[in-house]
Amino acid sequence: MGRVFHKTARSARRTEQENNVGPRSEFGRSKRSWLSTYSRSAAEVLASITGSPYFPGGLGEFVAPANAYLKFDTGPTTDVRLQWASYYDAADQAGISRLYGGIHPRVDDFTGRVLGATVGTTAWQRARTYFDGTAP
Repeated sequence: MGRVFHKTARSARRTEQENNVGPRSEFGRSKRSWLSTYSRSAAEVLASITGSPYFPGGLGEFVAPANAYLKFDTGPTTDVRLQWASYYDAADQAGISRLYGGIHPRVDDFTGRVLGATVGTTAWQRARTYFDGTAP
């Protein structure tokens, strides 16, 4: 009996890790924001490839035209222009959008960014070994 319970408890822990369930927060069980993770890892890779965290030409920009951008509703009612000085600014804004949308609490955004920084740096280090011929 104890052995079955032990296996079940271990499986439950593994399932929580696989499902990315984090610590409890004021919103219940926390789930890391994968948008924050992907965005930050991409920012790390782009900064490593280009040798600079800044967008070429000074600013990265996205324009959502008035009454034409959203497919499910009208709006925005005026043009919305988003600008970022660095890849990290753009990545941060992607994660913050999940906070504004009520999808994730702050802890999910932050832990996603931390993981993304690690993933991006590790991915770039691994990719470099293929470029310089030292891959195993």
